[in-house]
Amino acid sequence: MASVGNHPIYDALPISNDVLDKGGMELLRAAVVDEELFIVARSDVFPGPGPWGLVLADIARRLASLYAADGQFTEAEVTADRRAGGKLAIDPELTKQVTAAEKAVAAAEKLVDAASVIVTFNALKAADYDDLLKEHPPREDNELDAMVDYNRDTFPDALMKKSASQKIEDADGNLIDMDVAELIDTMSNGERTVACQVSNDVNLRTSSFSDAKSQSRQRSGASSKRR
Repeated sequence: MASVGNHPIYDALPISNDVLDKGGMELLRAAVVDEELFIVARSDVFPGPGPWGLVLADIARRLASLYAADGQFTEAEVTADRRAGGKLAIDPELTKQVTAAEKAVAAAEKLVDAASVIVTFNALKAADYDDLLKEHPPREDNELDAMVDYNRDTFPDALMKKSASQKIEDADGNLIDMDVAELIDTMSNGERTVACQVSNDVNLRTSSFSDAKSQSRQRSGASSKRR
């Protein structure tokens, strides 16, 4: 690490002339300080964390291209090396282990899909939605309720149950004999969060689905009564 006297200097990368000429916006900066990774990012540039996955994937692809341009590795070799934490160049046998692990993950995902049920949420008629809101008015002196104009503890569950289709399917589209209200009551916190968001988006017409329908997958284990 460079330093002036006893004071270390932050060794920053130069900004390319193309960027300086055309202008742009920096999204992410990463640095290693005392063997620890530090990052600074514009967290408000995207509406949620999802697009960052695409950005990071594109960064990894471009890094692979840079290494491949040096002629030492192909892009495929760099990608495999990155997945294994940079150890494939030392131990090529890890290539087989990575491949086997990826196959195992794919097989596990299929098992999870087989143990899933699909709940479809349909948008309520405007009058029915308004009536449901009236049944769950905001509580007095509750600032959070006042912000959304309904009881935040009772309305989300009521909306899920009211807009959920009574037809529940497995991953293959086969109908399952299951009570949707009971299913919602036994959801995990994570499942409930997703289902609540989907039912809310559908009824507020913020979903990207043209038929105002969306699906929330609930995964259930072999020992669960929902099986």
